[in-house]
Amino acid sequence: MDTRRLVLFVIFSMSILMLWDAWQRQQAPDAVVQQGSVQNTPLAQAKQVASPSIDPMAGDYKLQQAQRIRVKTDLYQAEIETTGGDLRKLELLKHRAADNDKSNFVLLDDAAQPMTYVAQSGLLGSDLPTHHDLFSSTANSYELQEGKDKLEVRLSWASNGVNVDKIYTFYRNKYAIDVNYEIHNNTAAPIAPAVYYQIVHDNESNQGSALMPTFTGGSYYTDATKFKKLSFKDMEKEPLKLNTNDGWVGLLQHYFVSAWIPKPGLAREFYTEKLNEHMYRIGTKSALETIAPGASLTVPAKLFSGPQSKDDLIAAAPGLEYTVDYGMLTIVAAPLFWVLAKIHALVNNWGVAIILLTLLIKAAFYPLSAKSYRSMAQMRELAPRLEALKQKF
Repeated sequence: MDTRRLVLFVIFSMSILMLWDAWQRQQAPDAVVQQGSVQNTPLAQAKQVASPSIDPMAGDYKLQQAQRIRVKTDLYQAEIETTGGDLRKLELLKHRAADNDKSNFVLLDDAAQPMTYVAQSGLLGSDLPTHHDLFSSTANSYELQEGKDKLEVRLSWASNGVNVDKIYTFYRNKYAIDVNYEIHNNTAAPIAPAVYYQIVHDNESNQGSALMPTFTGGSYYTDATKFKKLSFKDMEKEPLKLNTNDGWVGLLQHYFVSAWIPKPGLAREFYTEKLNEHMYRIGTKSALETIAPGASLTVPAKLFSGPQSKDDLIAAAPGLEYTVDYGMLTIVAAPLFWVLAKIHALVNNWGVAIILLTLLIKAAFYPLSAKSYRSMAQMRELAPRLEALKQKF
């Protein structure tokens, strides 16, 4: 009897803890690029393109700034820096800050108060723009209009007959952003370019507390290695260098993730680097096909940056759903959260959804509970007799 009650108590307690964690999950809150020589084949180019490398800056890492382009959609309030076309700030309009119910949660930010967290990309090769080069835009602000499902922000760069457009495409109700390059070779010589995508983050912010630590660090996925996490200490001890033909690299932060997802089938090399005492980066680089004189090349990629909502993660890229880490209780927590999400879709209220799921769990275990209660009632009836026998003998 006591064992059954203990088992029921443990199951019910763990269910409540996992439901609370699921509810929190939904509500929660520079580098100079060395240019390497390339050969004709994409795979050979991928092996020979030099990694983006930071210049020493007296022990300090500073992001260059020129002009900000502000973007607003149904999910984001974003700021794109014209230097490199970096995504420097990303405010999530449907998630509140953990310490302020009236402010939105800021996922990406370059203010360094205390967090630095930015998404960068660039091109490698002669006369091609890295994340240090200045782009231009026809407007300083963009907004997704009612009735429209996507918003395009085009940044342009030109030098010595080479024109490059960097195009952000934001979609309604999607946390996956298209980031495409259009390279136009108007010179008399062929161009052998490479592309890189990286995320820069400090090693101090969003680390949790001694009592409740949380993981903030790098991650990557390939079909061969599956999902892996890299702490900043891991990056410092042994920098990542991995060649693959699939997968993504990203940055995990409690309940949220940002990940660069290159073009499918493109040979790529994953890398990490310590920039200074507090700054790290994780990225991927790929050699591209040669662009003949007068020809053009479009290079597609995606940047997922938002909450660890399983449906959104699955839709964005294979393996991205593994960033939702339930730990040792995955076999129990995953189906419970799936049921919770389905209930929330019906009632549109997390509090009510948790109450209803709790009632469902109680109903599921009612036969065991009823049997336990019957055993308790029988013991209460026997107790006086047992006590009389004890006193007599």
